[in-house]
Amino acid sequence: MQQREETLLNLGRFLGRRQEKYLSSLNEQDLVSIKLEDAATELNLAISTISRAIKDKYVEVPR
Repeated sequence: MQQREETLLNLGRFLGRRQEKYLSSLNEQDLVSIKLEDAATELNLAISTISRAIKDKYVEVPR
């Protein structure tokens, strides 16, 4: 359970770093496309681990 929680927190931080410009502007043109492989490489995890971790999960922003 703790490992799942850490994986989600690490993914959240990764997304925050990659989408920093979008999150500050909320302008759709600032959204960056991110592949599962990008997250897996950055977090040193298998693509399948990333896929399972984000299944049926969403990040809500004010817009």
